[in-house]
Amino acid sequence: IRNVYAEYNYLPDPHGAVAYAALKKYLRENPSPGLKSIFLETAHPIKFYDVVEPVIHQTVPMPPSIREIMNKEKKSLKINKKFEALKAYLLSK
Repeated sequence: IRNVYAEYNYLPDPHGAVAYAALKKYLRENPSPGLKSIFLETAHPIKFYDVVEPVIHQTVPMPPSIREIMNKEKKSLKINKKFEALKAYLLSK
């Protein structure tokens, strides 16, 4: 996290930082001039602020889109683990 943030001014989430490290290792072990590569994130780093902030020694900025949903009521629904139950629920929406 710290290296990506310092080198690219990009703040990855912990999972993205692991993906970045794996990508860097792969590229070191499999050099290919001109190769373009990407790594993917799973969440905004604010989700893991308790891990990220101590690493970068500053507060993770909260985007307005996340701030807007912070106080909303959490809703969850138990769905049968069978695929057909999930499919039926998704198709009903």
